[in-house]
Amino acid sequence: MQTGLYEDLWALDPWWGMPGMTNLANLCHAPKIADSSGIPPGIPGIAARNCPELILADNVPLVAPRPTPPRPTPFTHQFLWFILLRSVKSFFPILAPNAFASSTTKFQIATKIKRKTRLAYKMKKPKQKTKLATLVDCQREISVMVERSKTRLIAPTLTLGLLQSYTSNKQTVFSERETQAAYSNAVKYLQEFMGHGLHIGAKWEDAYSRRTLPKYQVLKPLESGYELLAPYTTFSGQLIPWIENTIRKYIGSKLGDIPRLEDKQFRAKLATNREAFLLLLKQNIELNPANFEFICFAVLRVHLEKFACKIYRDSRASAHDKGVDISTNFGVVYQIKKLRVVNQKTCDAIVSELQANFDRQRLEDGNVILVIDDIHKEFREFLINMKIQSISKFELMKLAQQYDDEEDREKVLRIIHDEFRREYASVIK
Repeated sequence: MQTGLYEDLWALDPWWGMPGMTNLANLCHAPKIADSSGIPPGIPGIAARNCPELILADNVPLVAPRPTPPRPTPFTHQFLWFILLRSVKSFFPILAPNAFASSTTKFQIATKIKRKTRLAYKMKKPKQKTKLATLVDCQREISVMVERSKTRLIAPTLTLGLLQSYTSNKQTVFSERETQAAYSNAVKYLQEFMGHGLHIGAKWEDAYSRRTLPKYQVLKPLESGYELLAPYTTFSGQLIPWIENTIRKYIGSKLGDIPRLEDKQFRAKLATNREAFLLLLKQNIELNPANFEFICFAVLRVHLEKFACKIYRDSRASAHDKGVDISTNFGVVYQIKKLRVVNQKTCDAIVSELQANFDRQRLEDGNVILVIDDIHKEFREFLINMKIQSISKFELMKLAQQYDDEEDREKVLRIIHDEFRREYASVIK
């Protein structure tokens, strides 16, 4: 069987018939002159006998009818994949495209293309930060440092120490040792300034001067040290008192009256007044999850010790400890969460988390107790059916209200302060 012209054209140019593509097939869509050899001009090597649609005539232009494009074959899809991957080969050199790969391999290659494109986008040179020029710019950067701080204020404290060193001796270039000394001096100064050492004074790390402060345009790394940049040096006189007050205000908002509990006389005086004692607990338990956990632990510990039961905090506040915030010597564990259970979705999430963190036998024995901010009655009953007991903040405050002995109230206050000191006390004395 002889092969027709259009089949031959398709073999020579697989892109034939694709919209907007210039190919050999377009030669059949324009007037052609068939000479005596029977070969249409522009189509060398293809005999006219393979073109049944063309009728030879002397100097008569004949128009070949537009054929119906052939149905794509499996080879067509493979060829298109090959062209697509080859077009991006220079941009993705690790890819080795296989035109005859299976559909799974094609999907994997396409996934690699997406990932590499995303990676190339991320690797673009980041935009340069706006250069600081005014006092407001410096204050804005320091405010961001404070907001991003978690357990201790490190970057603002180091900035304060460097500015204090600059003010005293106009030093702008610091070695690593001098930077660390400036940080230690600032920590000691703030401890005296605020009257306590909570939330400041973390252990020194080289990353503070190498990466943290350069990110806020405070320091510029040099070959053998760091340079304190303007406009921090220009406005050092205004920035030093502003940083001091900002740090004190921020820590005060997180701690409330907790630092005052370090004074034994204050604790003893507060324990004599039940209403003042309860008011301090209610005001400070609402501040943040750490306060909630410490106060709950103190109230529970004083209550259980009356029954010769001991409880322990096995983890740090907000740690990923698989739910065991408080353990006991009688097989029960407490998980403390500062949240309100007001819908079924939250309740289901709690149950799923408990089932993932605790073994089935412990849950079935009812040895897991949940301490939370608040819970609706219907969801409390749901948890009871799942063998999970719950204690709300209201019930804890009601339990603290039953402490008639001043010694018990004073002990609650002491435990609260001890836990804060264990968690957030400065390591620099």
